[in-house]
Amino acid sequence: MEFIIFKMKNYDNINIDELQTKIVQIEIENKKLKEKNKEIKQYSEEIVKRIKNESKDCEYLIDKRMISSILFKYFVRYTNNSIKYSLLETLANLMNYNNDKKYQLCLSSKSNDIQIGSKNNNKD
Repeated sequence: MEFIIFKMKNYDNINIDELQTKIVQIEIENKKLKEKNKEIKQYSEEIVKRIKNESKDCEYLIDKRMISSILFKYFVRYTNNSIKYSLLETLANLMNYNNDKKYQLCLSSKSNDIQIGSKNNNKD
């Protein structure tokens, strides 16, 4: 309405019929814009759904460069054992290993307790 009032100040000589036709034109344009907005909103929602579905499919993809970098660091001759351990932990987390698999790789706290216990038994 402010827009129409502003227009009215500029066009003092315009009759009521012309103003009514302008109002109708603006309402038609408004309706078209609302429909276009609705279409764009639906399209964007479809894109978001598609991206979510594709991201679920890609959940288990791992970057080969990252894996090769970790493996390279692991097999470098001068790599410290604590660094090797953290690299194995990183790989296990990337692979979403559960505690049983981590236990098999000696990464689980249970396996660490067993190893510490066996080292203490060997010292006796």
